[in-house]
Amino acid sequence: MRKPILELVHLATHAIRSATRDRGRVKRSRPIFIVVALIVTLSLRCAQAQEVNSEEVMDAAFDVKKAAQRADELQVDGAKYCGWGKPRVDASDLDVAISRHLLNHGTVVPDHIFASKMWRVSFIAADLIHQLDLNRTQCALNDETHTFVHESAPVIVRFQDLDLQFTRLVTQQTEWQEAANLDTLRRGQQSDTETLKVQLRSVLVAASAMREAVKDINKVAQESGRVSECIVGELQRADLDSLTGLIDGIEHSRNDYFLLATTMSAAEVAADEAELIVEFILQSCSLRAGEKKAARNMVTEALGAQDRLLKTIVEFEPLIVRQAEWEEQMVQKQFVPQEQ
Repeated sequence: MRKPILELVHLATHAIRSATRDRGRVKRSRPIFIVVALIVTLSLRCAQAQEVNSEEVMDAAFDVKKAAQRADELQVDGAKYCGWGKPRVDASDLDVAISRHLLNHGTVVPDHIFASKMWRVSFIAADLIHQLDLNRTQCALNDETHTFVHESAPVIVRFQDLDLQFTRLVTQQTEWQEAANLDTLRRGQQSDTETLKVQLRSVLVAASAMREAVKDINKVAQESGRVSECIVGELQRADLDSLTGLIDGIEHSRNDYFLLATTMSAAEVAADEAELIVEFILQSCSLRAGEKKAARNMVTEALGAQDRLLKTIVEFEPLIVRQAEWEEQMVQKQFVPQEQ
């Protein structure tokens, strides 16, 4: 039988790898007809990908918010048993993001929600989950915290699951937007070469660092299988193909690489998989870390690998945002009247 966390790995892989990303923001100074024209054009030109219903987006976002609020309730016991400090972000930040990016005037559900706004909410939810992951590692070597870790697990897994459901909607919306405008985006990159050069350089550095961090976790996964006290068995490794493909594409094509937010988000799947894998290793090895040196050493190594990975994710995700915002801006320019 598969371990529960590996089922999440497969779920995340299917949900995220099959999807693509795009984002951007409609500037308030733009005439409203630009937004309407963009929506109409997207609808007409994209026959296969389908727009996500706004009400469905909001239902999913509010479910994530409720899960985040429940996770916030763990803070008291986390501080008591594991020494958790004051959280850097909490559910209130997610609530603000939902009101700001998904609702008109903070209360009205719009007819259409751009993927860029959805990704802003998604990244804050992901930040909350990363924070939870790091906090839970503080409990890993303390024998007296096993009860808290066990009781908090369903809350955190529920939060992760609802975040994945929201991510599916975000990626579907992104796919709908980007697939409809590939020619426009290609022309935009050919004309805006300086922006592309800077972005490619940044993406290459961040993606390369992420690949090394994922490799470290794959190594930890292999080593943990040889530690009988960890009881992890044969763990699946994070798939590096898409991440390596992005790196190789940029390196070999120089400044001619056709960069898309979707390609970048597909590459990040390796980090998503690695994050779940290392979390499972920590959960399994920490059960006997207090009494077995081998398990304790494995936890220490996994903690270091997890910390390095999360730092690379923090560096990479803003680049996805930057790329996707640029893509939407390129599409919006089609509908701006040219000055005579």
